[in-house]
Amino acid sequence: MLAKRPNQAIVETHGVGYDVAISVPTFTEMPAAGAEVALHIHTHVREDALSLYGFLRLAEKQLFEKLLTVSGIGPKLAITILSGMPVDEMVPGKEGAHYTFYYMLHGVAQHELYHAGQIALLKKM
Repeated sequence: MLAKRPNQAIVETHGVGYDVAISVPTFTEMPAAGAEVALHIHTHVREDALSLYGFLRLAEKQLFEKLLTVSGIGPKLAITILSGMPVDEMVPGKEGAHYTFYYMLHGVAQHELYHAGQIALLKKM
């Protein structure tokens, strides 16, 4: 890893540096710049851009990809959501965990997600 910031890491692979968007939990768990790091990468392809999103933990990457299936949540919002609280607190299963998660969804109509049943996708992890 060449450098890291709370929302970005520059990683080098075979002499090529890659700009990778990361969540705050990934940032805090990453080693210092100059150390080796292995990230689970999600490649997001759009007509005008190719973006990389990296995660230290596979569970975080899987939740990120589930969030992308929800209408109204793109990769930038998904990474922001993941930066707000630990993954285990977002995934419904603990008493009250999903209620906290609903309140994390800034910019997305919470009641629409609930009534559409789209958030239920997260329960299948």
